[in-house]
Amino acid sequence: MSRPIALLALVLSALAIGCGGDDESDPETVLQTTTVTESTPTTDTTTAPETTTETDPELTTPEESGGCTDASGNAIEIIGGDVDCAAAKDTAAQYDTQGDRVQEIGEWICEGGNAQTRPVIFTCSGPGGEFTVSEGG
Repeated sequence: MSRPIALLALVLSALAIGCGGDDESDPETVLQTTTVTESTPTTDTTTAPETTTETDPELTTPEESGGCTDASGNAIEIIGGDVDCAAAKDTAAQYDTQGDRVQEIGEWICEGGNAQTRPVIFTCSGPGGEFTVSEGG
């Protein structure tokens, strides 16, 4: 019985050697074609759109506008983050200066100032950034 097993092992190893060749020994040729299309030059007769220097204060960033003011004339200063003037004004309008010192307004936590932080009335911070509201003028 050992002779048929040895013969079978010899046949299988011959098949493995013949079928399992190294990929690098059979190089394949790959062709790549590139098509280049040239266009004829034309003259551009369109005019560039006009640009204006006017900006909407509610759409500008605090760095561009230097801050903004709320309805009472208090100065809103964006300290950091992605806070825009409109969002800061909306949050500031909801802060109750006669209410609790710390108030949660949406995603913002606003904390009232004191005599030492004057002229800052309150500061709001949240995942979008931080801003202060100070006495105007």
